[in-house]
Amino acid sequence: MQVTDNLSDFAAADCETFATSVVRRPDGTKRQLSCQIHTRPDGQTLMVVHPADFAHWIERRFEISPASLKTTFDRGAPEPKKRG
Repeated sequence: MQVTDNLSDFAAADCETFATSVVRRPDGTKRQLSCQIHTRPDGQTLMVVHPADFAHWIERRFEISPASLKTTFDRGAPEPKKRG
């Protein structure tokens, strides 16, 4: 997993991207955050997430995995299951 504010640096044409949350910038404008799932040909994955989302997910004890991100942020999907 990569946690970064530079989400656009990791965006690639072949990654899956999901809108996650909206945050307010210091100047009052809003920013749509997203997460990305990159899958290699051998099936290994890399999740790229924003620090604000990551902190929120850890605080709420969400399972952070490619499957739970897809389930949660794909339109109409249920909440991810909680850990422990």
